Amino acid sequence: MSNELAINYNNLRKATLADIEVGHSCVIIECNLPTKVKARFAEMGLVPDTEVAVIRIAPLGDPVVIRARGYELCLRKDTANSFTVKLISVK
Repeated sequence: MSNELAINYNNLRKATLADIEVGHSCVIIECNLPTKVKARFAEMGLVPDTEVAVIRIAPLGDPVVIRARGYELCLRKDTANSFTVKLISVK
């Protein structure tokens, strides 16, 4: 990992799931989606304080594959941008 990347992560006040790079883990802080959609993701376990790891990102940045609670989930980039997260580990 480059020093520039580390500096960028340290300076992020509010990162989104779409900002996290492959191999890094984060914790969900909040979900900013419409109520029905938010409820569906909550049923899948994507709630605050859930640890999430970014597994893969498509070449053009969409979709993003994450691992949460023992399973993998593919999210559109705009949906990933709706999850505010805090970085917890860097590969």
